[in-house]
Amino acid sequence: MKAGADALRCVWCGRERALVVALITDERTTVCDACLTYGVGQLDRQWEKHAPGTRHTFLTAAVLAELETLGDEATPAEIARLVSAALALSGEVPDECRRIARQAADAGAPEQALRALALIGPDETILEDAVSRCAASYELGDYAAARAALADADALGAADDETPAVAEAWRIAVALRDGSRVDDETLRTWIARLEQDGRAASERFELLGRASQLLVIATVYAECLLRAGRARKAASALEDLERTGVGLGAPTRFVRGEALAACGDLEGARREWLSARSSSRAGTMTRHHADARLARPVSAYR
Repeated sequence: MKAGADALRCVWCGRERALVVALITDERTTVCDACLTYGVGQLDRQWEKHAPGTRHTFLTAAVLAELETLGDEATPAEIARLVSAALALSGEVPDECRRIARQAADAGAPEQALRALALIGPDETILEDAVSRCAASYELGDYAAARAALADADALGAADDETPAVAEAWRIAVALRDGSRVDDETLRTWIARLEQDGRAASERFELLGRASQLLVIATVYAECLLRAGRARKAASALEDLERTGVGLGAPTRFVRGEALAACGDLEGARREWLSARSSSRAGTMTRHHADARLARPVSAYR
């Protein structure tokens, strides 16, 4: 042991080397084995509080079990090995948050998606995270938060060519719903952009089988067509999308119901709204809008 090592203290509890089983130290900090075990347990409980039913990748059962069973037999080398393993895994934390957020969004739980995304530190946030926050906020009807998330997205670089297209689709979706005035020229520009992005997303779907981003672009495209008075084109576009094997989610079915109603197919429209409403993956706003449509008398659509 190096001279002066006995004078080291744990930065958490202040105990010296002689009062603990081991002190783990590097050029940045010093922590004792007891505080390390306690800290891991606290982090585990915090994670469970924010994301019930999930587990932090960093806090694997193996690491916890070893920390708890080594006890007095733990050597500095053994504890250092566990710390190194934990630090190596800690880089997976943001990815774990993103996985939970995706699952929550797919399950129609935007509140939980936002909680998971909030656990990602600002230095680890990427464009995908900002877009996911926008999507969750949009589904909750919080368009101010959705716009704030898009402002964050503007400041973040893209790791691929796909996410910026989805961010633009969400930007258009928010503008269509938050009361912003949209003129005919803007609609034509949006439709052209979404057509182009939709073709690229379709090609990626055929190659990789990822449908979520294609669904966003196609749904917003159909909404723009509806706003432009081209309901038949909107209904046809979503019908063509379903033929490709893409499973239509609740928001997309709601929009297809809107298109069918505008075309005079009220039976088909109600069928789509009921499907959107009854989906276990429908979010708050989708259910709200579907309920409103289903409550209207048939005469309101004539």
